[in-house]
Amino acid sequence: MRAQGFEPEDYATDVVGVWPEHHQSVRFFRRLQTQWRHGMNGPTGLEYASVLALLRTLRLPRQEAEDVFDAVQIMEAAAMQEMNKPNTIDLERYIVR
Repeated sequence: MRAQGFEPEDYATDVVGVWPEHHQSVRFFRRLQTQWRHGMNGPTGLEYASVLALLRTLRLPRQEAEDVFDAVQIMEAAAMQEMNKPNTIDLERYIVR
């Protein structure tokens, strides 16, 4: 971050550290940001056909690919929990009376 000229204060949210053994899975998950399925109530999960297609492009050994896929499913579940939390914004304060 600092190498690119940024400071922690430059970010709106906290910077999250990633352990080295998880770098590959986290980087892969970030590449999936446009691969979410959406229903009437918002995101429903990742588009697995796209996930698997992208995973094949990495040409990882089978066990490593399975490990990445397992990690993606864990991150997907956590992301779904966050995305499905009720909106806590008090909309009343934005209404002009």
